[in-house]
Amino acid sequence: MKIRLKLRSRLCQKKAFTLDVNDPAYYVTLGRELQNSQKLDDAIVVYRKAIQIDFNNADAYQGLGNALYGQNHLEEAIAAYQRAIQIDANNSEAYSSLGNALLDQKRFEEAIAAQRRSLQINSKNIQAHTGLGNTFYAQKRLDLAINSFQQALTLSDASKPPTSTHMVAYTGLGLALHDRKQLDQAITTYRKAIQLNAKYPWGYLYLGNSLSEQKRLTEAIVAYRQVLQLPNVKKPKSVSSHAIAHNGLGVVLQKQGKLESAIQQYQQALQSDLSCKEAQQNLKQAKQLLAKQVQRKPKQKSS
Repeated sequence: MKIRLKLRSRLCQKKAFTLDVNDPAYYVTLGRELQNSQKLDDAIVVYRKAIQIDFNNADAYQGLGNALYGQNHLEEAIAAYQRAIQIDANNSEAYSSLGNALLDQKRFEEAIAAQRRSLQINSKNIQAHTGLGNTFYAQKRLDLAINSFQQALTLSDASKPPTSTHMVAYTGLGLALHDRKQLDQAITTYRKAIQLNAKYPWGYLYLGNSLSEQKRLTEAIVAYRQVLQLPNVKKPKSVSSHAIAHNGLGVVLQKQGKLESAIQQYQQALQSDLSCKEAQQNLKQAKQLLAKQVQRKPKQKSS
């Protein structure tokens, strides 16, 4: 049985292909399309169909791992990546993806080993250099992190458009530079990440943090407000982007002496995400400061 399917990914270059629905490659290609459209449940079903047809299809396990990882099913994703590697020991992409999943579980040494194995297979794997940088950054090994992010960015191909991995590398580099108190360089780096994707909330958030630390408060407010113009997103085990932005705005307004406005922003942060501990602490402190200000105000004499 044959079916004609028009695919719209770069991989298929917007052409029509005739594929055999009994061929696992059909389901792998369809799974990638679904995954690119953020239809992860459907993608998982399709990848599993490919595996039913061919139990030794490394691409299907790699895709399945990516879809599971996108849903934060880390254990299942790790198992899928490991199966892909078992089938194809030279699968650089599977090793780098495995490293990212291990990092999310804070299994740092295993993550480093996976990323280094990925680079042994393909020294130009940008995702592996970036993943290694993220792991070193999580360990606060800043020099190694910066070197890995820079390695990823030197592999940019002028003939091809930058990828989301480049954006992540710029963001990671900015964070490491920020932690080394190289704020000007960090700000420049965050702006490069934003240039790659003007709808990337984390770039604006980190930019706002660095600008706030430099007391460039008006610019910081612009960055945080930009986040609030974008959809509210939340990374696994993290606070939502809008909660972080509201909290950041609160900090800036408090630095400007606008305590009541700052309190409103902290409250909005908690309305967005109750798990934002920084907003909880900042709200408590701001209310205490406001109460002291009220106590210090001289009482008006009654006539």
